[in-house]
Amino acid sequence: MSHPLPPRLTPPDISARAIAKLAGPIFVANIAIVGGGTIDTIMAGHLGADYLAAIALGLASMIMVFMGLLGILQGMSPLAGHHFGARKYEKIGFELSQCLWLAFFLCFIGMPLLGCTDIWANLAQAQGSVKEMAAQYLLISMAGLPAALGGRAFVALNAAVSRPKVTMYVSLCDGDFKSTAKRRFYVRLVWF
Repeated sequence: MSHPLPPRLTPPDISARAIAKLAGPIFVANIAIVGGGTIDTIMAGHLGADYLAAIALGLASMIMVFMGLLGILQGMSPLAGHHFGARKYEKIGFELSQCLWLAFFLCFIGMPLLGCTDIWANLAQAQGSVKEMAAQYLLISMAGLPAALGGRAFVALNAAVSRPKVTMYVSLCDGDFKSTAKRRFYVRLVWF
């Protein structure tokens, strides 16, 4: 018994406009993400060389840990994309929940790595106030790691199901929140 062939699928739209529609929001989201580190650097630069050195050390260390863990979470994207293409939407929810659990367990790797501030300071041969400020930056980043990894699980999902504008809006709101919080943090540093 032979099965009928599925109806012919329409070819994907590969026009410049269709690609820009997907790539534009992802580009804006990535600029917003990089903007967080840029804001740190600009604000610390106004405070002095020690602050700038501490932020550079803290940011480089945090990015190294975060990007390593993020790469693991991105594995959900092709799985969700496959289920989306196969119209098995209920399985996308299962993959997302598994990705969130994975993000939770990855925190048990990332948080101790960020919390071991002496490792990062010794690698950079940082001393004195630079070492202390970099440690404070890393400890604050450590506290935000669970939310950052959880948020990136949703970003991976939205990229997989062709919803890049959601990622863009989340990244822009995240950047706005971070810039506001960082302004308050740096103002406090100036007064103390």
